[in-house]
Amino acid sequence: MAMTAQNASRVPQKPWPVTSRMIWASAASESVKCCQGLAPTATAATRTRVRISFASKVAIYNDNELIGTDATTAASNFDPDHPLYRTFARLAKLRQDHVALRRGRQLIRSYAEKPGLFAVSRIDTASGQEILLAFNTANAPLSVNVAVDPLKNNYTALHGDCPAAPAAPGQLAIKLPPLGYMICEAR
Repeated sequence: MAMTAQNASRVPQKPWPVTSRMIWASAASESVKCCQGLAPTATAATRTRVRISFASKVAIYNDNELIGTDATTAASNFDPDHPLYRTFARLAKLRQDHVALRRGRQLIRSYAEKPGLFAVSRIDTASGQEILLAFNTANAPLSVNVAVDPLKNNYTALHGDCPAAPAAPGQLAIKLPPLGYMICEAR
């Protein structure tokens, strides 16, 4: 639909500042706005996450501090070699490769009211596949036993240093660095 004086008034008002990457498209029956393919109802946080990946011409965004870089939003920050990008890619691949990370039961194995261990198992009920995820939420190293399924005798590291076997039946010895995590496949 071409923009004419008749339908110009139907173009929705922009509820957020327009960056160089926002796109105005015209659909067959009405104008549609999108920000990198996001629906107009996308949250401000979502729009911000998208905005910081691409170069901005809006000065108020260019003083934002970005995680893991000294760059600003004035330059494109889409870098597939960046450590955060590579970490997200590895985690996405793990999720793609292991059905238990996408669906099934979730069983909290351990948690603390204060910073410390948070451990959870993801279990695909169809295949029986179990993935144990352990997170150290403290700023200090952590060494603790986690209660696990006593029928599982072998553990394979998908990320981090998972012990190969339980320390005792139903007890897996977890050692994590400050703010570290591990992902283990139980067999």
